Amino acid sequence: MKKRTLLLLVIGIVVIAAATVASVRRADNRGISVHTDTVERDDLVQIVSGTGRIRPVSEVSISANVSGRIIGLSVRPGEEVQEGDWLVRLDRTRYDAALAQTRAALASAQTQVELAQANLRQAEAEHLRAAELAKRGLVATADLESAVALRDVRAATLRSAHNDVERARAAVDQAADDLSKTTIGSPIAGTVTELRKEIGEIALGAEFQEDVVLVVADLQRMEARFEVDENDIVNVTLGDSVGVEVDAFPDTTFAGSVREIATSALTRGFGTQESATVFEVRADLSSTDAGLRPGMSATVDVFTESKEDVLAVPIQAVTARSAETLADWAEEEVPEGGEKELVEIAFVVGDGLASFRRVTTGISGDTHLEVLSGLEEGDEVITGPYRALSRDLADADRVRSSESDEEEAPNE
Repeated sequence: MKKRTLLLLVIGIVVIAAATVASVRRADNRGISVHTDTVERDDLVQIVSGTGRIRPVSEVSISANVSGRIIGLSVRPGEEVQEGDWLVRLDRTRYDAALAQTRAALASAQTQVELAQANLRQAEAEHLRAAELAKRGLVATADLESAVALRDVRAATLRSAHNDVERARAAVDQAADDLSKTTIGSPIAGTVTELRKEIGEIALGAEFQEDVVLVVADLQRMEARFEVDENDIVNVTLGDSVGVEVDAFPDTTFAGSVREIATSALTRGFGTQESATVFEVRADLSSTDAGLRPGMSATVDVFTESKEDVLAVPIQAVTARSAETLADWAEEEVPEGGEKELVEIAFVVGDGLASFRRVTTGISGDTHLEVLSGLEEGDEVITGPYRALSRDLADADRVRSSESDEEEAPNE
């Protein structure tokens, strides 16, 4: 009984193996299963995409030009201001005192000028008397020389006093300017978007390091600032139309146009596997929704080029092979040194066989490529699977449509 069971088991395994081999051979004879599509005419729009944020076109970070404690704030975040409106007041006690001190120094310097003028007049008079007496031989030459020297010294003293007055006057102007800077006004009309300090805090008037008190932005003119990969930036030009999608407004696309393209690259993720070289692009939004806020995330599509009624194929239908491989298929000679050059091709199906065509492509849309040469309208091209297109498929290989496999599957 056990021997019979074992025999039946062996026979079953043999039958299954034979059926499997027959199925594989039958599949091999029928060719490689592929997906196909038809070359048709279509309208294409080439799009370059990037991500970034919404920012105001005009945005000013306001900081103090002089240091001091904040004693007054006229605005809060979200409030609108006009150009020239005062926003921040600093404690002016120290600057009032400095102005008074410099004014006193100026008055003192002016007094010294008056004194020097009087001394010079006296020295000039003495010089004239000494010169007259010297003519008569009534004084020694040394006395005349002393009078001349005294006159020259008094003249130099007067010039120095005039210089002191100019320095004192400049100090007064500087002190007055510092005092005026204790009141900070708005340089533009707009909305307060940030308030970084409160009354009682110190605002530092550093020349080379900003200590921002608040930020004012014109929210009536907004822009999208986004980054484009270095491989795509060559397709972007000033004036290109854009469509901007903001996460906070999922059902709205904001229209605009490219206003500025950076000339210097930025490197993101330097030293990591995600390292990328990008360029910043700025696009004006033609209409600004009242709900848009600075800093909102945005995805931007730049419409770099569009063409109507052109031959188009699915992007995945175009692959590449080395010039050496294509020469072998076509039984041609390869130019010396060009064996490894990659050539764009597409596989066309005819009578159950795949034949390669060298193709020239134009612009690329979301899903289709423009075909400039190599294919004709109505050609049936192979679009997949990826492995077959990129590696396995060769010229004159037998192929079958994957759709026919799906139709036969229920019958098996």
